[in-house]
Amino acid sequence: MSIAVLKPTPLVKSGELTKEAVEAYSAALNEPAWMKERRAEAWRLFKETPAPNRHDEIWRRVDLSQFKLDQLLPNVSVERKMPAIPADWAPLSTAANAPGWILHVDGVAAQHRADKSLAEQGVLFIDMATAIQYRQDFLSQHLMTAVKLTDSYFAAMHATLM
Repeated sequence: MSIAVLKPTPLVKSGELTKEAVEAYSAALNEPAWMKERRAEAWRLFKETPAPNRHDEIWRRVDLSQFKLDQLLPNVSVERKMPAIPADWAPLSTAANAPGWILHVDGVAAQHRADKSLAEQGVLFIDMATAIQYRQDFLSQHLMTAVKLTDSYFAAMHATLM
């Protein structure tokens, strides 16, 4: 199987999850002000929340020694090339099998498709970056509300890096 892989330029280098890096990431994504503020708040909480350790009851049986934050840091590329759908995946992408799908490559939504019938029913099937830009009315009220930023270290980290 061969697809054209996106080659994102790392915006944040290993171990450099700074406020400035998060602001640059948000700016590179051309996020609206409400999302920039939410991401900045998530970063602040992430920095203030202690990482889980084996002294925490819920984490005492989990080996987090292999967790490498620097390998999760976000990547942004101005030049996004749309990869082809892999040949062995194409049968799964038919309307009969999947009325909607999004193809992610290296954490970036590269392609998406949804049946017109879904749109006619009011269903939006778009990637998060597009939704943040074009469905601000809905997302600004609901994004990051099911899991609170204050719930845990990982909740704050996810909100910072999503």
